[in-house]
Parts: sequence; C-alpha cells; structure tokens
Amino acid sequence: MAQLSKTEQVLKEMDNYGLDILALSEVRWTGAGRQNLDMRYTILHSGLEKNKEAGVPIMLSKPASKVLTKWTPFSERIITARFAGNNAKLTLVAYYAPTNDADDVKKDSF
Repeated sequence: MAQLSKTEQVLKEMDNYGLDILALSEVRWTGAGRQNLDMRYTILHSGLEKNKEAGVPIMLSKPASKVLTKWTPFSERIITARFAGNNAKLTLVAYYAPTNDADDVKKDSF
C-alpha cells in the first residue's frame, strides 16, 4: 500500500462491504502516526522508522473514529486501538507475525 491509489482501493472496498474497522498487515509504511483521509476515514499505523518492512495499520470509518478513545503503536508488528461504545468497550489488537522464512532472531523477539 505504498501507493496512494492502493489505499484508495482499500477504502473503496471498505465502503463496498460496509466495514467500519479494518486491520491490515505488511503495508510497509514507515513510522507511527494518525492520518485523516477525505473526512470519512482515519488511518492509525505503526511501522519501522526507516526501513519499509512489516507495518500494521487500522483503518477506521468516521463513526468508528468518533468512539476511538486510545491507540498505541507498540512496534512495526503490533498496534492496539481502544473503543468505547454505548454498552461495552472494545480493544482491537492488530499484529503481523514473522513468517516461517524469517530468521530465528526475528521470530524469537516477536
């Protein structure tokens, strides 16, 4: 999803399926941050500072972002978001685990 057109394609699919929250993996974005897109979506992301590896974002619709109370980018592979609804609270954990092809150090540290 390094290209803006890919992000727009994912947002279009969120609309098609009526999704308010979508977690992705291995998007290869750098750094951690929050971006608002076209007044309808918010993207929370966590990635490495310089290297374009791994990376996990959570994409939120406007209604979902209104009930977002907290989010934490733990690493390039783990991000959490906390939501407060009328009847319950929800914590979403999105992660991207190393594959079997990764070296043992990466797998053990994860």
